[in-house]
Amino acid sequence: MRSYTKVEIRFSPGINLLVGANNAGKSTVIKALYKPQKEYSLTKPDIRKTKQEGAIAVRFAGATGNDFSLFQPTGMSEVTRLLPEMHEVTVLFCLCGAGEKKESYVYQPADERSVLQYHKRGKDENGRLVNLVEFTKLPDKESDQNFIYPFFAKRKHHHSYHHSGEDSMFQVHEDLSNLAAKIQNISNSSHYQNAEFDRLSRDILGFTVGLIPGEQHERKVGVFVDSYTTIPLESMGEGVLNVLGLIVILLTEDHKLFLIEELENDLHPAALKKLLDLIIQKAGSNQFVISTHSNIVVKYLGSVPDSNLLHITWQSFEAGVHKAIRVPTSQVKKVSAAPEDRMLLLQDLGYDLFDFALLCIKCDDMGEYTTAADDNLLGIGDKARLNELEAKGVLKAEEFILDLDFPVEVSTSLLLEIHKIAFGEIYEWAGTWRKKDLQVGTYAPPKFYDVPRLMAEFIYEMNKYWLPVKGENELVRLLPWVHHRMVHIPPSCQRERAIIAPANQ
Repeated sequence: MRSYTKVEIRFSPGINLLVGANNAGKSTVIKALYKPQKEYSLTKPDIRKTKQEGAIAVRFAGATGNDFSLFQPTGMSEVTRLLPEMHEVTVLFCLCGAGEKKESYVYQPADERSVLQYHKRGKDENGRLVNLVEFTKLPDKESDQNFIYPFFAKRKHHHSYHHSGEDSMFQVHEDLSNLAAKIQNISNSSHYQNAEFDRLSRDILGFTVGLIPGEQHERKVGVFVDSYTTIPLESMGEGVLNVLGLIVILLTEDHKLFLIEELENDLHPAALKKLLDLIIQKAGSNQFVISTHSNIVVKYLGSVPDSNLLHITWQSFEAGVHKAIRVPTSQVKKVSAAPEDRMLLLQDLGYDLFDFALLCIKCDDMGEYTTAADDNLLGIGDKARLNELEAKGVLKAEEFILDLDFPVEVSTSLLLEIHKIAFGEIYEWAGTWRKKDLQVGTYAPPKFYDVPRLMAEFIYEMNKYWLPVKGENELVRLLPWVHHRMVHIPPSCQRERAIIAPANQ
């Protein structure tokens, strides 16, 4: 199909990222996964050029007994009872370019004990003999237990007017044209997710939304400026609609597959990061397949345990075919957790190392360095004396580290212990995470209550991707990354500002 000759992709049950250049084939993968719920997702024109036929096989694993009823063909009541014995379901779509012929089936390998009253026998995508049972499609209504939610790029929006009725409320629309019906529910104060929806709307978008008067007695999504003035959703940025739809469905649905194209589109990086936090939170009960060009998305979601990072590349001709026939051909490669592989991926996307460099903050922006005697346990008000004591504390911490039995797995408790050794004789907050919010010039670091989680994630990434360090070159790459994370978080505080010194040692 399209730029693929033949490819098999195994997806993580949690987060899957598709990364690659424009037209590399990311959307083809997502549309193929959407095919079981929307027949028109990939059709006859999508058959690979120079080929007469195409096939898509989507395998569903880990389903419960009730889920198998979704694959039950009309008039075959025994399928629901017997399908659970298969442990998984594969749907096969066969497309023929020579005519209008198209077929779709649920199948099981023919060499296993037959549990289906199959309609015919045929071959699967690997050429093996299988029993075929006719398949129509998965339901696309929430009231009928739909499985897939699509969030595609470049969707043509219908301005989210509210229409009453079950179809408007529960139909899964790619253009989110029924968003008003969903907002009507969750914006009601009696809805169990109303408070969380309001919080996320404020945190991610900066404001809350509801229904406002529309034309011809209809209602649409927007905000009230005052009692008589409103701003409709279509007057806002395109990213607002996409984020609102995603927030609503993430809050109200579980055990679903979310297909998301270019998650970062039209989103400020700060809003994007908060949305990524929500996706991470929901990844334990949902599956995500997300295409992206963003290093922020790759960094945040790619570091989640058991996430699956897939690099899609393409060349302008098919290997083994005369180059005069220039049919674009895509390949899919799983990217390992090794730092060098992640760096190569970002470089392939056009990012350079200096794209991640920190902007310098002038000392004047950091505020005055106070030397009040009550800021430390020793009552010292002399800055030079404090610097001397801090330097001695750092030496003690270095001696402690050198006495450890290597290799050592870094942990949050170990970091706090080292911090306590270095500064415990001077400051009462030594060996603890900061307990107040900071403002560093124009930069507002994460909230203090997020520090334990961020530090745990930092430690996890360092142990998984960086340690143990092999040679000076790896060390040179590791130190700027550690410094960047410490400055970004920062984990401790002193005199209402971040302590940077420990990260520099």
